[in-house]
Amino acid sequence: MASSSDQAAGPSDTAPLFAFVLERDINLLLVEELSCSSAFRDFIAERCLPGLELGEASWLVRHSVARTGAVTGETDIELTLVGGALPGPVRLMIENKVDAGFQPGQPARYRDDAQRSLELGGCWKAVTCLVAPEAYLTSRSGAEGFDVQISYEDTVRLLNSRAADVGGEVGSRLKHRVLVLEQAISKARRGYVPVPHAGLTDFWARYWELAAAIAPSLRMERPSVRGGRSWWIRFSDALVVHPSLPRAFLIHKLERGRVQIEFPGWGERMDILEEAARRTDATLEVWPAGKSAALALQIPIIDPTADFEDQQAEAVAGLAAAIRLQEWWRLHWKVLLELAAADSFSSSSL
Repeated sequence: MASSSDQAAGPSDTAPLFAFVLERDINLLLVEELSCSSAFRDFIAERCLPGLELGEASWLVRHSVARTGAVTGETDIELTLVGGALPGPVRLMIENKVDAGFQPGQPARYRDDAQRSLELGGCWKAVTCLVAPEAYLTSRSGAEGFDVQISYEDTVRLLNSRAADVGGEVGSRLKHRVLVLEQAISKARRGYVPVPHAGLTDFWARYWELAAAIAPSLRMERPSVRGGRSWWIRFSDALVVHPSLPRAFLIHKLERGRVQIEFPGWGERMDILEEAARRTDATLEVWPAGKSAALALQIPIIDPTADFEDQQAEAVAGLAAAIRLQEWWRLHWKVLLELAAADSFSSSSL
């Protein structure tokens, strides 16, 4: 048994596990999970390749892949999927960020790299993905330039769930990885300090107060200081996750006058959303969002740098639209599932 002096010398319960966590630490954690865990590969596939039948495809995982020629730079993690039910090789290019900003032109370089993979690399499909803390994804200009965004927080939830299921030594190792990711999340919160914008910060605070009062089901997170590019409000916990469908996101795009449910990776499956809208609610519109697609409701445009009081009616309309889309998802997600399954069957039978 340890003496009282031994116990006093040990770390406190609140002390961080590591002196610091770097992006390369998370890179290696992700590489190991991708190389060793079929559950983690399924998680990545559901987010990056929704609705795509993989079968027994093989995964080649490479770390720190350098590029030369017209497109220079480095891909943090590159995944190549071959065989199985795939009609051709699929490449996933992952950029991992903790708190550092993007290098000049980095998101565009990833897009160019994906295009080159399609044109010159013999790939059937290429997808770019940004993995980072939620605070980074929602505040950094350029994050929207990637086809798919995966938060550390979602990864933590997956690892915690698996740890509870398997227990034992493997469960302890998964919990250890959770601690690494949680320290990186904490670092991101401390390390990124947006240039405060008084108007935006006040607007977000007032919007949150209104949401808490009239739309608590949206579960909007209380905002902190906002920077000058905080124009989209994400209701990250508003939609129930259905693993058989891509993780959908409910977003109020203030300056565009839209509230939408966004479906990562469904840019080429907009016909499914159009048919779902036709069957369930013809007032819904389908919009492209890069390589994603969205079901949207048009609402009045809002300027979050202007006075909230003058735009409260517009904010109420936005929250009402968000609740309406939340309810649509609750009632009709199975319609999307049926249409997606039929589309996959039709494609595989060609």
